[in-house]
This record gives sequence, C-alpha cells and structure tokens, in this order.
Amino acid sequence: MLSMEAYQHLGNLINLDCCSRIEITIRNADRYPDSVALELILINTSLPGKPFESLGEMMVRSTPPWQLYGERPVVRETLNFTVPSEGTIRGFDEVKVVFHLEAQRAEFGARIGIDRFVLVPRGL
Repeated sequence: MLSMEAYQHLGNLINLDCCSRIEITIRNADRYPDSVALELILINTSLPGKPFESLGEMMVRSTPPWQLYGERPVVRETLNFTVPSEGTIRGFDEVKVVFHLEAQRAEFGARIGIDRFVLVPRGL
C-alpha cells in the first residue's frame, strides 16, 4: 500500500478538550473511486518523543463526474473525525494527514487537496 503525508504545524498547543470532532474539507479531482482513505493524526511536538494520537481512517467517497475530454471538475467533501474524550495525548500543535492509497494505485498519486480543518466545539 502506498501512502502520502501532509503536515500542518499550528504554532500553538490546542487542548483536546476543546472539540468533539475535527472536520477536514477536501477538493477531490481523483478519478479512482474508493481507493483513497485519509487518516488524521494529532501530534504534540512540544514533548519529547512527539507523542501522537490517530483519529482513524476515513474512505474518500466523492468522485468527480466522468467526462470524455478535459479536466474533471473538482468535488468537495467533508470528512468528520471524532476526538476521543480520553486519549493518549491531551494537546496537539501539529496535524498530519496520511493519504492511504490502494495497492493498484502505486503509480498514481491522489488528486486530492485539503481545503480546511474545522475544530468543532463539544456540545455542537
């Protein structure tokens, strides 16, 4: 299985009690449906060993409509990752997104871009 990684350092330590979930909105121009999963990992770079917590993997379900000529239009999709109330870390200052690609895609990178992260407060 092939994987690609994207990192975003946030600059400040964010307490995990702040939110119930983290939404990732993506732009998908990938032509291979159900062949890419995104994993969200929260990292505390301020501590020795940089402890981390994976919020799991979610399959990208959107697929741009098929067309014979030209570029496929981009489709937006939002993936929701649940933040556990009790985790292995209490805060994070970096997020890592791992794109897990199916084995048959070993020669083709994902045509998926990350638009934004949204930290959804607890109780909403």
